[in-house]
Amino acid sequence: MIGILHLGQLRPTPVVLRDVIVGIGEDVRAGRYGNFTFIVSSEDEATRNVVSDIATAQDLAIFVSSSPTHFDKAEPVGDLTVKDRETLELVLQAGGTVTAAQLADRLGVENTTAGNRLIGLQKKGYLQRIERPHPIGDQFLDARSVRFDA
Repeated sequence: MIGILHLGQLRPTPVVLRDVIVGIGEDVRAGRYGNFTFIVSSEDEATRNVVSDIATAQDLAIFVSSSPTHFDKAEPVGDLTVKDRETLELVLQAGGTVTAAQLADRLGVENTTAGNRLIGLQKKGYLQRIERPHPIGDQFLDARSVRFDA
């Protein structure tokens, strides 16, 4: 599931943004929405920067975008390591859906290492997980690969 908060050209105050973003972000982190990705779109760069600052300060998994429909360029914001960002980029480049084995091939690492990266990002809220039986392996989905036509 994907939740989109589209602000368009609105410029809410930082306090209003904080209240809304933190409220939804904490619900996402608590799993109240299940397998869920939270995207905030705003045409205003300053608003996107404030959302990013809030996500980082509150350790919330959020993507920010300038478009309410084209998320492939959306930026993940929040508490991410360099390896987290690298992994997200590789998943997106692979079409948005990978297994641990597929990521391991791309990275040249063991399946366990790739799986740990993917599970870590899923637990943080940046990837969605589709459980499948062994030996096929779970799929991990980056919601930025989903396309909507306006």
